[in-house]
Amino acid sequence: MAVRVSAESGFDPGYMLKGQAAQAAAERTVGGYYINAAQAGEAPGRWFGKGAQALGFADGQVVEAAPFLAVYQQVHPVTGERMGRAPGGYAKTRDILARLLAGEPHATVERRIELEREAAQQTPKVTVLYGFDREP
Repeated sequence: MAVRVSAESGFDPGYMLKGQAAQAAAERTVGGYYINAAQAGEAPGRWFGKGAQALGFADGQVVEAAPFLAVYQQVHPVTGERMGRAPGGYAKTRDILARLLAGEPHATVERRIELEREAAQQTPKVTVLYGFDREP
């Protein structure tokens, strides 16, 4: 089963790693995947694909905490080099809102709320995706 997760504020990448050792040692029960995960933790993830191979992982290799967190932070797990490109210099919501409010200095409370929504909609959303397969 392929898993694709997007990073959002408040997301804890360590969640994927919690309880893996207990799950790996636990025997499969009649309850199946969901009951096992609830009782003993998530099954360990495994690396697959060309991206994983480029990072030095073998297909099917168990995902361990240190390399997983390094990749999540866009750091090559073997060389320690920064991966990807630097974040864009996008305007932040507060900056866009300040510009909108400067254009309407006498905005009512209701209009300020509308401008806040508009600023939030104009703010580019950056999502980092990573994927790996879980053991069935």
